[in-house]
Amino acid sequence: MVEVQERPELLHGATYKTITGCGAVYVTINEFNDQTFEIFINHGKNGRCASVMMGALGVTISHGLRAGVKPEEYMKALTGFRCDMAINSVNNKGTPILSCVDAVAKVFSKYLNRKDPSNLKENVEIDKMEATKDFSYTAIAPAPSMDSTSELQEIANKLTGPPKIKVESITVTASVEPNIIGGSVCEVCGSPVIMQEGCEKCLRCGHSQKCGG
Repeated sequence: MVEVQERPELLHGATYKTITGCGAVYVTINEFNDQTFEIFINHGKNGRCASVMMGALGVTISHGLRAGVKPEEYMKALTGFRCDMAINSVNNKGTPILSCVDAVAKVFSKYLNRKDPSNLKENVEIDKMEATKDFSYTAIAPAPSMDSTSELQEIANKLTGPPKIKVESITVTASVEPNIIGGSVCEVCGSPVIMQEGCEKCLRCGHSQKCGG
């Protein structure tokens, strides 16, 4: 029978703030005898139901940690869960956050990297794999006039990070709504936009516009 350790009165740890499509999530990880012992997940002011679910997830993970499950197992198990409020790498300093659950996995990754820098390479590879999984766009603007390969490479880097294969060319299939002359372009920089998460998002600068329309 698996035995869950009793919680002492005093523990030390750190709290990590992470941004999700539903707002900020605060994850506290505490240690006991230099071992990962428990985790608290605070979903802030973003809905009672979501807060309860994330809090319950924290309790469940804590019981596993206190029973001997390694934090690496939770990091791998929670990575990649995607919801319709996902944040891509362009809007989050190069790190995609696919859901609140995936955000907890990213916090475990940061925590483990600080404890043991040798984990860094493995965790970066996991992040890259999840960043490109099921990642698709629908073009809603006319194809841009780009003759420079460097411009194409720059856009690809912003969407998925530095690619392993050099971009030589790109084909954009565009559909223009009948009541929009010339299609939609970014209000900030004038570049073509894509439809993502109910908003028009700029391929170049990441600006969002016409949300919910």
